Amino acid sequence: MTTAVSVDPRAEFSIPPAPVLVALIALGPVLYVSGELLGMARNRLDPMIPFTFVMVALAVVSWGLLRRWDLAGRWATVAALAAGVWLGAGWLRVPGFVALLPLPVILATTMIGVGAGAAAALAGTALALAAPRLLLPAVDAATVSVMLAALWGAWGMACATVQPLHRASDWLAEYFDRAQTIMDAARERKAQLEETLQAFAHANRQLALANERTATLRAIAEEAERAKAAFVANVSHELRTPLNIIIGLVDVMVRNPEVYSVVLSPRLRKDLATVQRNCEHLSHMVSDVLDLSRAQAGRLPLQREQVALEGVIAGSVEVVRPLLDKKGLSLRVLTPPDLPSVYCDRTRIEQVILNLTSNAARFTEEGGVEIEAQCVDGEVTVRVTDTGPGIRPEDAQAIFEPFSQGGAARRDRGGTGLGLSISKEFVERHGGRMWLESEPGVGTSFLFTLPVSPPMDHVAPPGHMIREEWIWRESVARATALLPVEDPRKPRLLVLDAAGELRAHLERYSDQVEMVPAAGLADLRGRLQECPAHAVLLNATAPGEAWALAQAAREAAPGTPVIVCAVPPLVFGPVEAGVMDYLIKPVARDDLERVLGRAGRRVRRVLVVDDNPDALGLFQTMLHACEPGMQVAVAANGEEALAMMRAAPPDLALLDVVMPGMDGWQVVRAMEADEALGDVPVVFVSATDPTDRPPQSPSMLATISTGLSIDQLLRCAVTTAAVLLQP
Repeated sequence: MTTAVSVDPRAEFSIPPAPVLVALIALGPVLYVSGELLGMARNRLDPMIPFTFVMVALAVVSWGLLRRWDLAGRWATVAALAAGVWLGAGWLRVPGFVALLPLPVILATTMIGVGAGAAAALAGTALALAAPRLLLPAVDAATVSVMLAALWGAWGMACATVQPLHRASDWLAEYFDRAQTIMDAARERKAQLEETLQAFAHANRQLALANERTATLRAIAEEAERAKAAFVANVSHELRTPLNIIIGLVDVMVRNPEVYSVVLSPRLRKDLATVQRNCEHLSHMVSDVLDLSRAQAGRLPLQREQVALEGVIAGSVEVVRPLLDKKGLSLRVLTPPDLPSVYCDRTRIEQVILNLTSNAARFTEEGGVEIEAQCVDGEVTVRVTDTGPGIRPEDAQAIFEPFSQGGAARRDRGGTGLGLSISKEFVERHGGRMWLESEPGVGTSFLFTLPVSPPMDHVAPPGHMIREEWIWRESVARATALLPVEDPRKPRLLVLDAAGELRAHLERYSDQVEMVPAAGLADLRGRLQECPAHAVLLNATAPGEAWALAQAAREAAPGTPVIVCAVPPLVFGPVEAGVMDYLIKPVARDDLERVLGRAGRRVRRVLVVDDNPDALGLFQTMLHACEPGMQVAVAANGEEALAMMRAAPPDLALLDVVMPGMDGWQVVRAMEADEALGDVPVVFVSATDPTDRPPQSPSMLATISTGLSIDQLLRCAVTTAAVLLQP
């Protein structure tokens, strides 16, 4: 707590009383000593002793008054000085004291104020006029006039001297008060700032705690996401296996009842068709749940390309047209002739349009369906409109939520309630948006937008290229077509992979990087001369071979960054020698017929390998239905399958991927090592979708022939750490 001190600046410019009092005390002794030295007569020296005592007494009284009342002490000092002057002139008979008459006036003016100086001058005037009668009988009128002139002249000069000082003191007093106010405000602000700093420190501590908790919650959320993905994958596996058996057996019963040497009654055939339809519905729901889970987790790869939406819409219409014709509904497709192609994943967008069109056909009983596409401001908007019952506003708010079907009236039409959720996820993954417009009793319109091309960020502002003398002129030419143009800023990687798998997998997960294949290290330098790349990406067959491969690539690609990874073989498509296809359960009879047709030779003997006895029985039945005279052998594990194949190589092997002991991939590698089994076609059969678990590289090595400076090393370390720590 600071207390403000009040200061009177005028007091700083006034004469202090203390020196005057000291001079009054010393006046008597000085006069006495001077008289002794000058040899004055005794009758002249004797009055000086009582005069000294009187001056000392007046000085002591004035000093006492100064200690208690400053103004009274100042007046007493002026009075004591005036008394000393008049007593010295009259009592001591020293005429020279008359010359000191202006001193009390000057002292009063400078020590107290202008008014006090005038009062002192008036008092001196009265004494000067009375002096001839009281104190100085020898003084004549001329001397009195001189005395009066001296008194008032001294007052005038004192006023002329003091007034500027008083104005300066008033100015200083004003600014002193302002400075005092500002200083008080500064102290207050300082106190507030200290409180604010303390609050910030407390908030910083709380923020640090919140960050720690957020990091913990983030780790928990990531673990929950991993657990969810694992749960969905496991559940899908557990559901697909029995569904595969049910659907397969029911399909054989309905299509080939002679396999069981029975004749199905119409009622039994109808009930079996109902079982088959509901099992297929459940299978579709499992697939939809997996698609939605992958899309929400960002693990759904997009294979983008320039796609003409007219063809996609036409293909979707052809699929739905039988349902529209059956219900007697009209169909209109409105696409302008200059509709630009869209950079998107054809399969996913076709799935979106097919889903919206089939929904419109299912929920419409009268009228028809209209599909319209138009391009506005670099975006293509697709509208699918029906004349169905519409959707109530309260149901429209949750229509895109999983398992929401827009009210009881729409739930009666079937469906899983996941199609719109998946479609919305697909559209948003492309940078678009989806919404609906509906009026109950009139119809519903589902709309979605897609950007014509991916957004392009400016690398550098063009301001440095613009000149004031340039004049803009409107072009008279008009673009007649929108042609797909490759982005010149797209990074380019030269991919070197002996198995040829890495490039295909990378393209599934990124369409923003150009992948250029290279046959081998000998081809590396030539490929770089043909198409310079930002980096060379090599895939080592084993992590231990990464450094040797990097050293060889550094010599073949001087000045180009070399990145070496160790991605294991992919688990989809023909990615291994001898692996012809990958079937996901439930496997339909049509799938088996397609695989048998792709074998390239007459398939007479098939080996089915699965750890589930029911699945073995199902595939035996389905294969006999496809080809009655086919020989079907079964094995319950990988070791038994290898022994049977070595004894009698089959024409085709249906191999389960996930088995206890030796899994499907280990069986394939063992077959490759055996010359007698290397030519046997293998088809993987599994309830696990391979895209759920993309392969991972256990390590990565980055190098360049010129080496890394300390600055580059630091930036690489920070950037790499930031990428690796991202969830």
